[in-house]
Amino acid sequence: MEIAESALTFSSLSTLPVYNVKAVCKRTGLTSATLRAWERRYGLPQPDRSNHGYRVYSERDLAILFWLRRQTASGISIGHAVRQLEALLNNGHDPHVPILAGNNVVAGLRSPDILRSEMVVALLALEERTAEHLLSEALAIYTLETALIGILQNAVRDVREMRQQDKISTTAEHLALTYAHQRLLNMAQASPIANTRRKSVMTVGFSSEHVDIDLLIMTILLRRQGIPVTNLGSDLEPKMLEHTLEHFNVGMVVFYADDPKNVIRLVGLEMPHTANKADDQDAVQGVICGRALETAPELKAHITLEYMGADLRDAIRKIAAHMLTSIAHTASTE
Repeated sequence: MEIAESALTFSSLSTLPVYNVKAVCKRTGLTSATLRAWERRYGLPQPDRSNHGYRVYSERDLAILFWLRRQTASGISIGHAVRQLEALLNNGHDPHVPILAGNNVVAGLRSPDILRSEMVVALLALEERTAEHLLSEALAIYTLETALIGILQNAVRDVREMRQQDKISTTAEHLALTYAHQRLLNMAQASPIANTRRKSVMTVGFSSEHVDIDLLIMTILLRRQGIPVTNLGSDLEPKMLEHTLEHFNVGMVVFYADDPKNVIRLVGLEMPHTANKADDQDAVQGVICGRALETAPELKAHITLEYMGADLRDAIRKIAAHMLTSIAHTASTE
């Protein structure tokens, strides 16, 4: 039963684009044709577009759709409802959208934070089937990026923090991480194989850190955009990099480090060229992401690598933008 006391304002809702069309239709009861018609005729809502051109909606977009549907259900035409909403917004009003009693989710939506919390509980209880159902629900409702980073990766980090605080055993942590690692490994292996003639991304971690899950997520999300990725895991010594690159058509090497001690190992590292050193297109670009340089920002002045930030989502987007630009340049010169 909906209660007005639990209503949230539009401005309090996230504008982060996370819901795909299928999820929006399922939650609102509207058809995809209706969504397109309202967007085309009235400009509401205004979803973002994914890298593949698909519509992606935010919680605020969903609130707009729920508000409009409630008005039309009461007999008001969609055109009049849109004008009503625009008048409210233009006059500085902040419309409300009700939430379901007993659930901290807008209009009945299970938010990423709720799925993340339930994922932690399932992992620690060794309920693999429940964890699988939660991940499947996340993949059906949200974008792949949000499901893997906002839900699964954050759940893994929660588990690790609980172990560091001695709230759970090492065995419980290990079993939880094993499920997440194996699930992501299966997804990475099932990812489409990109054109091997394209320059690829090589990802590298460090054996003293537990970043395999982060690197697998990066691999999956980049491959889904048509970017070849070779994940070398956490065992490559930086001094062996040039020899390793001889066997791959690499355009970028991504180092992932959360510990500043591993950044120190990269001091003085110069990225080699794959062919003609006079041609910048043949240069291998070296970048670093992770939380290490947030912890010790003074190290930035001692490495030649470009810093992509601590947030995995932002780092992946920056890497993809660079690689897709490089791919497009290569295609235009062939």
